[in-house]
Amino acid sequence: MGLVRQSATTFASRILITIVNIPISIIVARSLGVDGQGVYAAAGTFPSVWATAWILGIDAAQTWSLAGKRTTLGRAIGNTILWLVVLSVLSVPTYLVAAHFLDPSKVKDLLPVLTITALIVPLVLARFLLLSSFLGLGQVDRYNILNVISQVILLFVLIAVLIVAKGGTHGAVLAYGLSILLFVILSAAWLARQKRQDDPVRVDLGLAKTSLSYGLRGYGATVFGQLNYRFDQVLVTQFAGITQQGYYSIAVLMAEKLSHITNSVQLVLFPKISGVGAEEANRITTTACRHALFWVGVAGLVMFAVSRPLVRIMYGSAFLPALAPLWWLIPGIFLLSFWKILTVDLSGRNRRLPISIASGIAFAVNTGLNLWWIPRQGMLGAARSSCISYALQSLIVTIFFLRITGLPARKLLIPERGDIELYRRSYARLRAGRRRPGAEAPGA
Repeated sequence: MGLVRQSATTFASRILITIVNIPISIIVARSLGVDGQGVYAAAGTFPSVWATAWILGIDAAQTWSLAGKRTTLGRAIGNTILWLVVLSVLSVPTYLVAAHFLDPSKVKDLLPVLTITALIVPLVLARFLLLSSFLGLGQVDRYNILNVISQVILLFVLIAVLIVAKGGTHGAVLAYGLSILLFVILSAAWLARQKRQDDPVRVDLGLAKTSLSYGLRGYGATVFGQLNYRFDQVLVTQFAGITQQGYYSIAVLMAEKLSHITNSVQLVLFPKISGVGAEEANRITTTACRHALFWVGVAGLVMFAVSRPLVRIMYGSAFLPALAPLWWLIPGIFLLSFWKILTVDLSGRNRRLPISIASGIAFAVNTGLNLWWIPRQGMLGAARSSCISYALQSLIVTIFFLRITGLPARKLLIPERGDIELYRRSYARLRAGRRRPGAEAPGA
C-alpha cells in the first residue's frame, strides 16, 4: 500500500475517531462543567506527559528495528514486555511522588483521582510500544481499526457512566482508563496472532540494548517534542487552576484536529523512510510536506471562521473563553506541520540528534515563556508561548533537514507539476476499484 493510500486511510480513520470524539467531548463538557472538563483533561494529559518522559525512545527503536527487518516479531514482543515492566516499575512511583508537588489550592478537584491516573501510566506506555510494532510491520490500518473500536467503547461507557449512572468525574476518568486497557488487550491479541510459530516470544538482551541505544540518541527529540505539546496544560493547571485548564483543554482539543492531516502522513512515513535510500526518501518527504501544508492551511482557515458558532453549539456559551487561546493555537499547529513531517524523515535516516537539539531549544523557550506568561495571562499566555515555540521548533529542524539533504527550501513549499498528477492517479485508482467486477452491492 502506497504512502498516499495509507495516509488517506489513516486520515479517514482519524476523521471517524473525531466523529466519535465529538459526542465524547460534548458529553464530558456538558455533564461535568468547566471544572470537571479540566479534571478529565488533566487525567488524560498527566499520564501521557509522564509516560512520554519515561519511554526513553524505545517505541521509535521498535519501529526502526521492525521496519528495517532488523529483528523478528517474536523478539520484538519480548522486547515490549521487558521494557513495559521496567518502565512501569520506574514511572508509577515517581509519578505519585511528583503529584505531591502540585499546588493543592489549584488542583483540589484533581487530587482524588490522581491514584487512578497513576495506574493509567503503564497503559499509555503499553499503547506507545504497541503502536510502534504496528508501524514497524506496516499495519497502520489494523492500528486504526483498533483505535476506532476503543473510542467507540469509550463513548458508550461514558454514556452509561455520566448520563445514565451520573458517575461524575471519578466515573469519567475510570472510563478513560478502561478504553486504553481494552485497546492494549485487543492490540496485544492481534500482534500475537501475527507471530509465526517458528518465531517464539523471547527476551533478546542484545535487542534490548540496541533499542535503548537508538532510543537514547533521540530521547531528547521524543521527550522535549512531546512535552512541548502537553507540558503547558500541566503548567496551566498548576498556576491558573482547574477552571482555566477546562477552557484551555477545549481549545487544544479543537486545534489538534488540524494535526490529523500531518499525523496521518507521519504514521506511515517513518517506516517507509526507514526502508528506502536517501534519494527516494527526499522525494517522498518533500512531496508529503507540500501536500500536508496545503491541507492543514485550508483546514485552519475554515476552523478559524467557524470556531465561535462551533464552540457555542457543541459545548455551550460557558466555554466561549476557549476561543482566544484557540485562535493562537491554529497558526502554531500549521507551522508545526514542518516539524511533524521532517522529524520522522530524520528518524528514518537515523539522524536523531538534530531533532533533539531543535526540540530541546523549543522546549526551553516554551517553558520559559509559560512560566512568565501563565501566572499573568493564564491560558492565553500558554497558547501564545506554544505558537512561538512551535514556529521555532519547525524552523530549526527545517534548517537541519535542508543542510543534511542538500535540498532547496522550495521543495518543501512550492507545489510541483507532479502534485496534481498524484491526486489524479489516486482518484483514477479509486474509480477503477469501484468499477471492478463484483464491486457492486448484492442485488444491485
